[in-house]
Amino acid sequence: MFSSRSFTFFYLFSLTALGQALEGDGHLMSVGGPHGWDG
Repeated sequence: MFSSRSFTFFYLFSLTALGQALEGDGHLMSVGGPHGWDG
């Protein structure tokens, strides 16, 4: 019952949410920010 399109959308959505969560956390996604995080 899973179409590849909906699965891809869900996968990308999960990656985006995870990326934003890590970026907000600070010490995992340090790239792309004006200030460098130090763990």
